[in-house]
Amino acid sequence: RAPQLAARQVRRRFGTGSSAPGFQQKVHNKEYATTPKVNGMAGLYSSVYQNVFRSMPMYTAFVVFGGVVGMSMYDDFTDYLWDSINRGKQYHEVIGKFPEFPPGCEPDEDEDEDEEEEEEEE
Repeated sequence: RAPQLAARQVRRRFGTGSSAPGFQQKVHNKEYATTPKVNGMAGLYSSVYQNVFRSMPMYTAFVVFGGVVGMSMYDDFTDYLWDSINRGKQYHEVIGKFPEFPPGCEPDEDEDEDEEEEEEEE
């Protein structure tokens, strides 16, 4: 009796290639052969569906609001990235280093007067 019982337990544990119910097939890699766990985010998905995706106006508002917020976040991120890469090279950072114009580049204060004189001569 004991050898038959042991043989039956071995067949049930490791399988015999049979697809009969109650017989478990032999699993070579038990690490990947686990049963899927219940989704822990199911409550979140259900509440989002009930409050957002079930109604067309709410879905549309969600998409528009998400687009505006996403665009703002993307814009802030790219500005931060640009500023960090070009630190010390931008106009608002270097204008204080050059308080005066270089020689020969001063604005001509009497330029408007010259144009008026030319128009009067014509």
